[in-house]
Amino acid sequence: MMLDLPATFAEAVEAEIIDTMTDWTDQMDDALRRAGLGDGLNDPEAGHRLWQAKYEHALATSRDPDVLPTIVYLAEQGHIAAQRTLRNHSTKLLEDGKADLPSSVRTYLVRLINGLVPTHPADRSEVIDHLFRDLGIAVMVDTAALRWSLPKLNSSQQRRSAAYFVALVMTKHGTPLTERQVRRIHQERAKLAARMIKFLTGGGDQTI
Repeated sequence: MMLDLPATFAEAVEAEIIDTMTDWTDQMDDALRRAGLGDGLNDPEAGHRLWQAKYEHALATSRDPDVLPTIVYLAEQGHIAAQRTLRNHSTKLLEDGKADLPSSVRTYLVRLINGLVPTHPADRSEVIDHLFRDLGIAVMVDTAALRWSLPKLNSSQQRRSAAYFVALVMTKHGTPLTERQVRRIHQERAKLAARMIKFLTGGGDQTI
């Protein structure tokens, strides 16, 4: 009986890497679903739900008077999480006959009713849509490079890089990516906070 074995040891190692990393994406998908944030790494809702939870927590716990006007501003720019937060907050205020409707919320509702509030940021930035995907990619690159002593971002003639395997696994996962794109995402990880601020303040964002 012939055994179905990989042709070389290198191929066997690569097959084991791919199989293990495929399980990593499944584990991250499950974690996001259990947290109620979305349907996995490829779900753009995950990032929006995370930010909505942060905004709602800030409204409920912070005494900073700038919190509500800031969320209103973000909602007026088309940020989905801010709009959803404001919708829930406004509904509670309107249902409570004794609650005062802040002027910023009143102005926002008037603009919304008159179709003056965009449904997305003007630049259609995807930094929030890709938030968990990009973080997951960066973690997988670092973990794979350490676990199998792989070149982190650039393949060589001797070994394929961690970025190569992450691209392969993410493509299998439903998001076609190249090694070059994964390398760029990983390199941008250090700039994520700055990208987020730029996105939220209307400065735009460059995505793949």
